[in-house]
Amino acid sequence: MMKKKALYILGSIVVVLGGLLFGGQAWLKGRFQKDALVQQIESEWNCRAELDSSTISLFSSPAKVELKGLRMAPRDGEVEKALARRAPLDPKTVEASIDHTELSVELWDLIHGKVNIKKLRFEGLGLRGEVDDDGKSSLRTLFSSPDKTPRVVKVGPEKDQNLTVTAGDAHIKGVKVEDAEDKKPKKEDKDKGEPEKPEKKAEAKVAKEEKKGEPFKAGNMPVSLQVDEAGIYNGRVEISDRGHGTHTVMDRLRFELKDVDVNPADLAGHNLCKLAFDGVVKLTKDDSAASAANFDLNGTGKVKPFDADGELNPDLTLEVMLHKGSQLGGATIKESLRKKDAEKLNEYGIDLSDIALGGVLGEDVTTEVHTFNGKVIVKKDTKLVFPQYQITILEDSWFNSRADIHKVRAELVVAPELSARIWDLVKQKLTEKYTSIAADLADGLLKPVLFKEGRLVIPFRSSGSLSKPEPNFDNFLGEITDFFKDIKTKLLFGK
Repeated sequence: MMKKKALYILGSIVVVLGGLLFGGQAWLKGRFQKDALVQQIESEWNCRAELDSSTISLFSSPAKVELKGLRMAPRDGEVEKALARRAPLDPKTVEASIDHTELSVELWDLIHGKVNIKKLRFEGLGLRGEVDDDGKSSLRTLFSSPDKTPRVVKVGPEKDQNLTVTAGDAHIKGVKVEDAEDKKPKKEDKDKGEPEKPEKKAEAKVAKEEKKGEPFKAGNMPVSLQVDEAGIYNGRVEISDRGHGTHTVMDRLRFELKDVDVNPADLAGHNLCKLAFDGVVKLTKDDSAASAANFDLNGTGKVKPFDADGELNPDLTLEVMLHKGSQLGGATIKESLRKKDAEKLNEYGIDLSDIALGGVLGEDVTTEVHTFNGKVIVKKDTKLVFPQYQITILEDSWFNSRADIHKVRAELVVAPELSARIWDLVKQKLTEKYTSIAADLADGLLKPVLFKEGRLVIPFRSSGSLSKPEPNFDNFLGEITDFFKDIKTKLLFGK
């Protein structure tokens, strides 16, 4: 929805600029005066806006528009007042801001049915929002259309004092909004079959949210689009998700689009652009003082903005680098294990308490990913090196941060010193339970299966919540279980 709105706003700006060819300079300049722009923003989005200044240059080539100090907050009663009479915005309520915006466009190309943007820069973009327990985003609300639906509200202590207003009037003190939709009885869930898997339910919830409203299609674009350079610089995004108990901060963001070429009449040949990005991402859990992730990344790639049906649904292919020193996860395997797996490992004398699913990267990580419908799919085996072990994420593993789910196949390769210590404990357990002969048999029969080049290799799978992974070691434990089942026979019969 936000992407759809952004394209509408951009299109409106360009159409207004095109008015120079038909309506005259004075009229066009008036449309870009500070007061006029604030009114346009507030008429399109469910917000209250402030703008420090605006300038427009029509006789340069390309034509240029600049905005400084744009701030947006949730809609309140001040929007009904003239700008000069409004109280200043409280900085604590601001959810979106841009220090400096510059748009440079070739007006003459509009005659030929083409939007030719030379430059579109957003310097100092800031977004700060919250996702509630039901998955509703305050930013989505901010960038939605103002609600004009009439509602009946109750005013004051008297229950029979009704007044018809719109949702935008809900700021009035003592007003309780009642919507007919809210009073409809909820439909009972008649499906008594097998419950959906957590990852399916999470993906379905996100998909449902994103399908609300009409999708933006290439056919909605009246002209073709060419952009030489567009980007966000020194951006910061901060999102608190109460439902998942996470707090995400993306800082020092740079996101650039170049060579944008979109022609709605010929998407087969004109539906592509290049991109580059870098920044720092930090994810924390409300129930933990430690960061779940804190990484520095950069990358390049290509994106097809519209899918095969002509809907705005970006399909990205990216080459990504995570820098040395970045932190990914860090919870120990022992803390994340299923109870039955923990009991099995303890029975076999395998102590993984020193190993975490994540940690601080000892080397840069490079990988290739494909991003579509919110899912990030790993397109090649990706090695993450940590101080005492390394994890290789295998091809076709995927993550969906918006739904807080993942499905990963991986191998954990333990450093030689730690591998030797773990193996000594296994042999000690075998000697205590059976004899030293069992430990010798393990050296000859089991160790070659579990070790490669002096390192313990533990294949595992992980799924469920991305912020709280659930590793599964069934294959690894199966090898050891089979050995322990056979050990009695080998000891008794020497086979």
